[in-house]
Amino acid sequence: MNHREQLWLSGIIGTLLFFVTLALSPLFHLAPMRVPLWTGGFLTLNLGVASFLGYLLDFLIGVGLAWLYDQWRKGAVRRTVGHHLAFGTLLWLFMMIIGFPLFDLLSPLVQHGYFLGPGIFLWRLGFWAPVLWLAASLAYGLSVGYLLDVPLASFYR
Repeated sequence: MNHREQLWLSGIIGTLLFFVTLALSPLFHLAPMRVPLWTGGFLTLNLGVASFLGYLLDFLIGVGLAWLYDQWRKGAVRRTVGHHLAFGTLLWLFMMIIGFPLFDLLSPLVQHGYFLGPGIFLWRLGFWAPVLWLAASLAYGLSVGYLLDVPLASFYR
């Protein structure tokens, strides 16, 4: 498996783990966090089409973030779990401070009243929403970091 395939695989698996972690939201008495619908809602207000396009975009974003992590870790002499956790935490902070406030301002889904804007640190969705998002971001960072550090060619022998 070459490095490009490893990037794609790590981004896709990391995004899957991110979605699976967010699927636990009903266990925390939260409304389901439909991230693909949020993402696809920037392209269309047809909710079915928005979900489909959102999944495509989110997996591409996951692969792009895996590439970004790969560029960031190249400078590290030793890659540790701390690097993976730091990357997940940085992604979480970016979304909490910049991503969700921008979503409130720019999303057609929020502007047309389909969804309540989540607000900074997801404060409109409840206490557990940012905690769950942090867990999902850490799961993404750990899985991408691990899959990029382990030579996956050894699994295919």
